[in-house]
Amino acid sequence: MFYFKCYPTFDVAGVLFDLHRSRAHRWMLRLQPILEKSLVKKMALPERKLESVGEFITRFPSACISND
Repeated sequence: MFYFKCYPTFDVAGVLFDLHRSRAHRWMLRLQPILEKSLVKKMALPERKLESVGEFITRFPSACISND
């Protein structure tokens, strides 16, 4: 859960948990489906995932920076 809360690099996660970065990555890949499955049951996941930059801009127009 730490990874999904803070999104550290795998190098940082490895140092924090005394693992090689590749092992931190493997654990994230292994545990992510279990976490998602449990969060779906608790209805704690976002309603939808954004599929493109265009969707993000439509959903969060004030986050866009203009080059004017």
